Amino acid sequence: MNSSSTLFWSHLKMYEDCPQKFLWKKGWDGIDLGNGSGRPKTKTENQSAHHALMGIAIHHAVEKLYNDELWREGANLSEAMCKIAEKEFNNLYRKMYIDLEQAKMTRDGMLQTVLAGTKGYVQTMKKHKLLGVYAKAEQKIIAWIDKWNPVGGIVDMVIRRDDVGIMLLDGKNSKSRDFADPDQLVFYALLFKLAYRKTPQKLGLVWFRYPYDEDTGEEGVTWLDFTEEDIVKVAERAKKAKHGMYKKKFLATPSRNACIFCEYKSACTERKEELEVSEISGKDGGFSDFSI
Repeated sequence: MNSSSTLFWSHLKMYEDCPQKFLWKKGWDGIDLGNGSGRPKTKTENQSAHHALMGIAIHHAVEKLYNDELWREGANLSEAMCKIAEKEFNNLYRKMYIDLEQAKMTRDGMLQTVLAGTKGYVQTMKKHKLLGVYAKAEQKIIAWIDKWNPVGGIVDMVIRRDDVGIMLLDGKNSKSRDFADPDQLVFYALLFKLAYRKTPQKLGLVWFRYPYDEDTGEEGVTWLDFTEEDIVKVAERAKKAKHGMYKKKFLATPSRNACIFCEYKSACTERKEELEVSEISGKDGGFSDFSI
């Protein structure tokens, strides 16, 4: 990456969590990490991609639901979507690095999670009427905060209903809802406003593992409260992060969230020092990791 690169949410989040992790994973012009100027650092360990595998398979079926108007299948919709999700799962399983010990799941268990999440989305979609005069998935938006700061993202679902307005939805397959950052949707609202001069009316996190269920009380969607001020704040965060990158401020800031899935853990001196200090003091500082 370089100062002209478009900043996506994943870039912003990674840089805020740990600037060094961002540098090592994405690279930066003028910095040689061992593979040539601007190129990423070689990973020191492999992280199993089982979470990504399941999420991508479900998202693929949801994308077909909207972009190929699969919703016209009516009563056969769930079955049709499950076939698509299973086919995508099988294709990806052969290509991606999956460690069943890291995953603590079997292959069949992962597939069943994918199928349950796919069926669950149909339940949630029907309950919340997640269709409209415009309903598309995986919509790429590129915009500019100012002439120095291009920002972009791929929004999972963009839906416009006459009675509601514009809804931006982000699908999550995480076990815990605590892992989802609602600011991601506020960032997407920023993109939409910059690109189309309109602020979305609703932002929603869709939980594939917690679909709408009348018996359990699950709603399947968490609707976010947000304001224009929130959109301005996330724009300022994006500009601040990009300025830090431009100034080549790539210090390591180890923490549990930044390090737990990092592919460079064993090469990070700062992380090792953090663990040693925590061990000596008898405090984990919210950051325990014994994988070294």
